[in-house]
Order: sequence, then C-alpha cells, then structure tokens
Amino acid sequence: MTSSELRQKPLYLLKRNPMINQEQFGKHWFEVHAEVLKSIPEWPRLRSGYVQNHLIGSGLLGQLPFPYDGVAQVYVRPGTEGGPSFPEMPVFRERVIPDEEAFLDRGRVVVLKTLEHVILPGAGAVKVFIFHRRRAGLSQQDFSNRWRTAHRDIVLAQEDFAKGLRGYRQDHTIPGATRYLAGGVVPADEEFDGASEFWFDSSEAAKAAFNTSGYTRRIRDDASNVFDLSREIACLVDPRVILPE
Repeated sequence: MTSSELRQKPLYLLKRNPMINQEQFGKHWFEVHAEVLKSIPEWPRLRSGYVQNHLIGSGLLGQLPFPYDGVAQVYVRPGTEGGPSFPEMPVFRERVIPDEEAFLDRGRVVVLKTLEHVILPGAGAVKVFIFHRRRAGLSQQDFSNRWRTAHRDIVLAQEDFAKGLRGYRQDHTIPGATRYLAGGVVPADEEFDGASEFWFDSSEAAKAAFNTSGYTRRIRDDASNVFDLSREIACLVDPRVILPE
C-alpha cells in the first residue's frame, strides 16, 4: 500500500489545563468537548473518525512512563487533505479553541501527524499505546520498513502474546509534521517516530500479554533493533468512539 492510500491519522498527546485535576479533565473532554465538536456541521465533513483515549487509572503499563493525560486520535476524511483544514476555519477559532482552553494546556499538547498501517483489523475494550523513537543510526525509511515487515511478523508469531490480541495498528509519523497544538516547534524529547496500538478484551488481558515470554523476550529483543527502548512511553487506555469510522 502506497502512502497516498494510507489514512492520515493525527494523534494528540494531551496535557490538561493545570487549573483542573485529572477527573475534571476527563469529564470535560468526554461530556463537553465531544458535544461541541458534534454540534459543528463542518466537523464530520472533514473527519471520518474521532476517538478519545482516556487513561485507565494512572494509565501506566509496567515500568514505562507516560507524561501525558490522554490521547486523541482523528481520521482525516479522504479527499479533504488539500484543505482548508478544520483548524483553519473560523468556526474552529470561535468555538473549538475557547473550549479547548477550558481543559487543555494547548501550548503543551503534541500533535503527531501519522499514516495508519492496519496490521490486524479489529478492536477490543481496552487499548495499549506505545510511542516509539527509532534506534540511532536508522534512517526514517529503514525504520519504517523494518517496523512494518520483519518486526510485525515477529509480533504476530508470538502465540502467547497474540492469542489475546484483538487488533494491532502501526501509526508512522510523517517526518517534519510534528507540532504543538497552539503552534511552535516541538523539542527533540517530545518528537516520536510512530506509535503502536494493541487492543485487548480487558486490562487484565493486556497486562498478561505484556508479561508473556513472547513479549518480554522475543518481541523486545527484536524491538531493540528497531526502537530506542530507553525513550519509549506507553499507556493503557479506555478508547471512547465519538465519531465512528
């Protein structure tokens, strides 16, 4: 599949407004912000899917950190990529930005523009995100090729890990497109080369899969050839579909 056939899928690493707590943030995001978006006629004409990924508990998975408060994912409707984009419209400035400022720290929200590779179609009740940076010495192209071929095959071949897997997608970052939501350059420590998404039936199933020998040995061993494991972050989330694909 060529890059022109892949779906554009921005991922938003959210930071909440420091004046509110995590519970208030989640409530506003789900109950208020979703309704603001759904009330705007232009929104579904430009977006073919929108999912809010709310942290489950602390959101932490094992020893991997996660310094954000949630992950939003958007699908850009095919055929609209040439613009004008939704954020460029007056209605976005008039209605969306004021609401975002009520619950987000817009200057610290990282926007990753990605292309989605569907490895295993399907979904589940919970999801794990792992955000990756490529190993030093790998070009962007070599990294992407290795991740979506050899590493993919190793992941799917681990029966103890894959038996509970209900969906698997790779989101490959478009080089040079990462930015903050409010504009501005993202520093190197917040740049990512992509994200893996894994779906499971429950939090327990997800945690069990990431403790299997197939994951801790074979998958992680190969991952060290592709990713900088010392710089990965991950989260366990409740994916809430606001606009179905």
